[in-house]
Amino acid sequence: MNPNYHDQVKIKAGPTHNGAWARAVDVAVNLFKSGRWDGQGTLVVRDAYEVHYKMAGVAGSLDALVEGEDYSIEA
Repeated sequence: MNPNYHDQVKIKAGPTHNGAWARAVDVAVNLFKSGRWDGQGTLVVRDAYEVHYKMAGVAGSLDALVEGEDYSIEA
């Protein structure tokens, strides 16, 4: 079952406008597709811009993201 990104993705710090939201959802989609988030509970992205850049920037990769530091999954 696919997650409901609107209800299950939150931004903990930093900007929360539409651009930040789009980046947080992109992080969530990639974590879901990779199996690092099962789509259950709430995915909290620490700072959407920083975490997205760490994941998709010039030298970024999904492997660079650390659960508990860049994002957390809450029941």
